Amino acid sequence: MKTQDSSWYCMVDGIVYPKFVTEEKINTILTRFKTRNEDIFFVCYIKSGTTWLQQILLLLNNQGNQPNLTMKEAFPWLEFCLPPCSDIAREHSYEYFESLPSPRILTFHGWPHLIPEGLPNTKYIFLIRNPKDVAVSMYHHLKGKKSISYQGNWDDFFELYLSGQVHYGSWFDFHLHWEKFLSSRQQVLYLTYEELQKNIKICLCKLAVFLEIKGSEEVIDKVAIGSRLDEMKKNDQADCNWMIINQNEAPHLRKGIVGDWRNYFTDEQNQRFNNLYTQKMSGSKFKDYWDESILGITL
Repeated sequence: MKTQDSSWYCMVDGIVYPKFVTEEKINTILTRFKTRNEDIFFVCYIKSGTTWLQQILLLLNNQGNQPNLTMKEAFPWLEFCLPPCSDIAREHSYEYFESLPSPRILTFHGWPHLIPEGLPNTKYIFLIRNPKDVAVSMYHHLKGKKSISYQGNWDDFFELYLSGQVHYGSWFDFHLHWEKFLSSRQQVLYLTYEELQKNIKICLCKLAVFLEIKGSEEVIDKVAIGSRLDEMKKNDQADCNWMIINQNEAPHLRKGIVGDWRNYFTDEQNQRFNNLYTQKMSGSKFKDYWDESILGITL
């Protein structure tokens, strides 16, 4: 897996994207997609807890009960599900998006200049995760998915990640661009993966208020249980078993823990990452989202 090998990626506006993010699809999103006042965009960088939060949102919108509906059907991933899609079973036409009742919750991993124009009441849920844990999760994601089949080792991948030559580009630049974009939006809820791990019920209450959902204590309890990793792995609607995984590789729902990066980063890699993080994020509010015990760096 090298950026010179175009079998696993395509370039859109100079940013590395998965193969299914085509110029044609982006053009459809920007020129044809009509945003509604009630729309809610769920945005995060890849491998930041997308599937987990989608399951939370699905349960929260159904009083804690699991509907006979996949997350891709309920909250379609905009730049993935529109045709042409790499998985035809997950493909949704433009008309499907139009047919969804309001409020629509739409998942998006792209950069902000590629998202449809928002309206005054458009809401954004922005999920952020410790970038070191993101790196480890992405490494296993790219190795495990049959459609990508990354063959390199961790050291090789670390160099690609640090230079932003991975799907959805640089973690640093992605978040800095979104921070600027969201600073002018009125209705934004920021959540961290680590906060969800530590205080799930508090986060669920924040989400319920933001989405204007009446979430009783009983509903919050049901959502907290139904979104646990062990429960999701037993749930055909939530375990992403439609993804084809290479033999002997980790499933899509792998560990779901905080701090796994310490099992991968060498001291030298950690120092290099910390130096770049300090350089890039020193002026960002996101730098205050984690303490040294999580990120392993003090700014």
